[in-house]
Amino acid sequence: VPWILWHQEASSEISLKAVRRGLCTISKAAVSSGDLLGLGIKEKMLSFQAPPSFAVYPAVFPVETQGLIQGTTDMEAGKNGYMEDVTLLKMNRPYQPGDPAKKINWRQLARQDRVFVNVHETVFPKLATFFLDLASFREGTKERNTLNSSEYTIWKLLRMPLEDMISLTASCILKLDESRICCGLIIPGTSEDNCVIQYPGKHGSSPEELLYSLAAVDYHAEDVSVPVWEIADHFSMLGTLYIVTCSYDSMTIDPEAFSGLGSAAVLARYPSKADETCPLKLFYLENLKQAPGQQQV
Repeated sequence: VPWILWHQEASSEISLKAVRRGLCTISKAAVSSGDLLGLGIKEKMLSFQAPPSFAVYPAVFPVETQGLIQGTTDMEAGKNGYMEDVTLLKMNRPYQPGDPAKKINWRQLARQDRVFVNVHETVFPKLATFFLDLASFREGTKERNTLNSSEYTIWKLLRMPLEDMISLTASCILKLDESRICCGLIIPGTSEDNCVIQYPGKHGSSPEELLYSLAAVDYHAEDVSVPVWEIADHFSMLGTLYIVTCSYDSMTIDPEAFSGLGSAAVLARYPSKADETCPLKLFYLENLKQAPGQQQV
């Protein structure tokens, strides 16, 4: 800053260029001042009581999401988009005139000679949750311990594929928000207490807050904990679950856990030889990413 007297103030602006996503906090600043001749230079370190911070969101690009939202359109008119999830049985109740025959519990009728109907949980289909399969974005090399001849694995982060899929997730969240589809996010952590779980349509799950969570991802190929039971217990709140992974054969979460629910899909960076055995619908980055100038129909 220029040389100033005790009763004067000076301000300056600094332009910053982001080179990658992430969070940055400025805890201290060094300030120097002096005259044009370089005499009387003074320097001082300043600390901030409330350190300023800023977030660099992931890079986004146009995406084709029509295939993703085919299963999240409104169901029957008059239900405001709500539908019954036939995989989640809420209760049985006695049959009432007008109940459809497809809801009758035929097994209970055969055992008790009484007519009951199944009542299922109602869910809001215009929901989507993205699960980041972080551990799939690493590759291991086996090494041998020369002291006891035991083997151990050295993990290397696949940084660019991870950044590509974080950007795809951010792009899909913004595009689905334009279609009024609420999105959520699940990010594994070093322990289940450190996992990020943001349910779609709930407080703390706005597009900006989801992008902030994606900006904060700081993965270094370490082992992570997957909140499987949390996902299973609240599956009806997640809408369609999209597992974001490097490839299907490197996926670390068991797809069979969700194959029978009909509300899960896989978003992969690369194809793999095992793709034909995937029980879930599979989307690739190259198919979802729009080419420059391409228009959605």
